[in-house]
Amino acid sequence: MEKLQEQNGNSESEDAMSLLVEIDRYLRRTGVAPTTFGRRAVNDPRLVLDMRAGRMPGAHVRARVEALLRGAE
Repeated sequence: MEKLQEQNGNSESEDAMSLLVEIDRYLRRTGVAPTTFGRRAVNDPRLVLDMRAGRMPGAHVRARVEALLRGAE
């Protein structure tokens, strides 16, 4: 699966980094703390801190984070 994603130009780590960039933009724009964001998105206050340390979110977590970000637009 990772090989297929690499062929398309997107690896899992690039997708996670892209999501983290979106989260960081949201945090700067809204002034929400990273722990508050993680708690609101998936009831995990360490989400953003762990992603910054290399955690790769699964599909369910990614979907919930993306829904929260879309709702803020």
